[in-house]
Amino acid sequence: MKILVVDDEMIVREVTKRALEVFGYEAVTAENGRKAIELLKAEASDFAAVLTDYDMPELSGPDLLKAVRAQWPHLRVICITGNDPDEVKRCQQRLPESAPRFDEVLAKPIGLRTLEKVINRILGKA
Repeated sequence: MKILVVDDEMIVREVTKRALEVFGYEAVTAENGRKAIELLKAEASDFAAVLTDYDMPELSGPDLLKAVRAQWPHLRVICITGNDPDEVKRCQQRLPESAPRFDEVLAKPIGLRTLEKVINRILGKA
């Protein structure tokens, strides 16, 4: 399964990509939401999930989430944030019922075992 990793920090993208590959996934990276959408338009059917940062220049994680849910509703979207993940979850709970939500919100830095468990669970491999 292929996962798209979206983060404006190169080191985060590369470490996450390598970890996903160790877990048995194929990983592709994008440095912002706009690049992620370009990749998805070219090969969306190849991806099982998007793993995105929350705060990014050009197109934020929440804005990327809206685009993904509108165009590729089958994709799972996981947010990894340096913000308080509980606050992100509370913000999602205050949204209208029809608003798009992340499948999971995780805090940076994330432990590799936690990341593996969440990815496997979200993609049905757990």
